[in-house]
Amino acid sequence: MIQILISAECDAIATQCTRMPLCSSSLFNDEVVSPETVPAGLFVKVLGDVVGESHSYSHICAQVLWLEKDVVLNSILLECGDPEITGGDFVDPRCTLLEAWLLCMSKIVSSKHSTVEPFVETLLSETCVVLLSLLFSKTVATTQEDRGKDPCLSLDGPHTLAAMEFLSAFLSSGFGFQALSEQLRLNISFDFPSLPFCDASLHGSVIIGAALFRAMQGALPPWAVESIPEVYSAFFTATGRNPELFGAVLRSSMEIRLSERSTMCGVVQRGELLSGRYFEGTSEKAKEQFVDETIDLCRSDTASSWRRMKVLVKQVCGGKKKDSDCKQKPSYTRWDFERL
Repeated sequence: MIQILISAECDAIATQCTRMPLCSSSLFNDEVVSPETVPAGLFVKVLGDVVGESHSYSHICAQVLWLEKDVVLNSILLECGDPEITGGDFVDPRCTLLEAWLLCMSKIVSSKHSTVEPFVETLLSETCVVLLSLLFSKTVATTQEDRGKDPCLSLDGPHTLAAMEFLSAFLSSGFGFQALSEQLRLNISFDFPSLPFCDASLHGSVIIGAALFRAMQGALPPWAVESIPEVYSAFFTATGRNPELFGAVLRSSMEIRLSERSTMCGVVQRGELLSGRYFEGTSEKAKEQFVDETIDLCRSDTASSWRRMKVLVKQVCGGKKKDSDCKQKPSYTRWDFERL
């Protein structure tokens, strides 16, 4: 029953986003399905709650999430801009659907399913691919006018809190990281710089590093910078906790460009830096200084040293985005409703 309800909700989302992106909706509005009434993704959230409790039915709920993976992730990736900016008269259901899905995935990472169920590695790695795809689909911009051109949902909301939580949990676990790296290496064609210290086996990690730089340059709202210590510490763990190697990955992440032979990757054009346009004007000295300080930080590998990473990343990505018109840091969506 839950599986049918999730599919039906995703079908309704697809209809709204592909056929009527600028029209009103009798379903996705403030009175019916919205964060203030009953959020889209509530049925996904119910499955995640059971998985997180290690209930006797947890494995069945995990299997349903696996069966609904494609329909949910395809709904999240629908090419439809933020209706608040583009003029669509509906509440975007993809945002809370993404939040619910990511909260579920975080619970799966920390549950016994991450090592028992054979499909979980693919479930987690494909979820991460979707997150990175969204980052490459966002313009590195500070104004609504520029962000309104993006062909995807807004990332200025609670679902980005859930995204940072998931990335930290997924990367620190190491489970599924190799599968993720391989998917990225095969699906994103790029021109690799002539840097001698990063071989082909690390290309997937380099793409992840570029996506994180892009996030901090403006693909994510400014308040997302608060998650840098946890996310980069987890990324360091995923790459093997080798300071010099991690520094090499980040250095290469600044340089890779989408291949001239490739199609667009989100809003990234052929020949453009995956990490964002700011690095076009960054001096080699500044890049090397960032890498050297990061390597020193990794050698310390303490909570206080990783807090320093927030300062380093902000500096190398252009400093604080003072002119951004993004919203203030939100709270997670409320999922308990008396009417249910």
